[in-house]
Amino acid sequence: MDEKVFAILDNIEIANGSLQRRYLLVDILCSLINTEKIKTIISLAGGSCVVPIEAIFQTEDNSLLLINIDISDKALSRSNLVLANANSQKTGKKVNLSTYKMELTSGGFELPDFGNCPKIIECTELWEYLNTENRNQLLKSVYNGLNNYDSYFILTVLVNNPDENFFHSLGFKNLYPCSIKEVIAFVESSFSIENIVFTPNRTYAIFILKRKESN
Repeated sequence: MDEKVFAILDNIEIANGSLQRRYLLVDILCSLINTEKIKTIISLAGGSCVVPIEAIFQTEDNSLLLINIDISDKALSRSNLVLANANSQKTGKKVNLSTYKMELTSGGFELPDFGNCPKIIECTELWEYLNTENRNQLLKSVYNGLNNYDSYFILTVLVNNPDENFFHSLGFKNLYPCSIKEVIAFVESSFSIENIVFTPNRTYAIFILKRKESN
């Protein structure tokens, strides 16, 4: 990549926020896996799954299942490669990966039944691309997928994009921040908010949610 492009990215708050978000997510996932006996992580629009794979290999647990749900064949293939490279390090961990091709950005969808064990459903780079109807559908699908009250939903939301005008000039016009109050209004009927963690530059918020016992 051109050095000028790197120089631009170094000064874009959303790029810095994405990096900060990555480290926070790894720490959050590690902590939950170690303390809550999590055996399954489901990544929605997981891409190459670098974050959950990095988190899993920093935990004490030696046997986990990672599930990547994405519409992109390239992303699903890439996640297999990333895990294969991690497994080749001979750390003694046994991490299994299952991939599912599924459209998550429009219309209704149902998550497969992944059993009743404690799990994490994490959604890192999807919310800001969804309209109101599809955000509600996402939450409904996750609620139904969290069939164990010891499970968690980790939702990352772009809450502030200081570079919005710059992104629009490049043609990225479908990236919409969502205020904290708006997110709370979306989730509060179905989920309890365990914590909200902000990136240091306040571009992203990570919501740690659990399914309410009744909806």
